[in-house]
Amino acid sequence: MRLNFALEAHEVEAGYVLTCQAVPTTERIVLDFDAP
Repeated sequence: MRLNFALEAHEVEAGYVLTCQAVPTTERIVLDFDAP
């Protein structure tokens, strides 16, 4: 993520990202906003 003012450190460590700040690392991405 470019910036993060919302997620706690444990959330980032668990793999959570802010999609508005995320930077793809591959040519193909999949977004699932309904995942628990």
